[in-house]
Amino acid sequence: MPWSVHKDDRCPVAKPWAVVKDSDDEIEGCHSSEAAAHKQQAALYASEASMIDPIGSHQVPPRDNLVRASFPGAELREAEGGTAQLIERLMGKNPEGRFEFIQENAKFAQHIDI
Repeated sequence: MPWSVHKDDRCPVAKPWAVVKDSDDEIEGCHSSEAAAHKQQAALYASEASMIDPIGSHQVPPRDNLVRASFPGAELREAEGGTAQLIERLMGKNPEGRFEFIQENAKFAQHIDI
């Protein structure tokens, strides 16, 4: 969605520079300097770009807070005790479960940065 930056009479005298949505002439923000208005305009464009999927067919949530964790051989451990038990073992209140997991899987660790 395009936005433009210009002085606008609808803004207060102390903040005459407006970021205006071109589609409906709505003011997105008023700023004391043209540079500050351009920063908001850039942020709006960046935000809009992160909300559209690569194909451009629908809106998607931002992905900057998502983390994917994978454990080698988790499929095999799932058959032995289930994912819920593995999560409880690693993140539960019992530290002995975490310690055992580390001992069992330390031999598979690569590229350790200490």
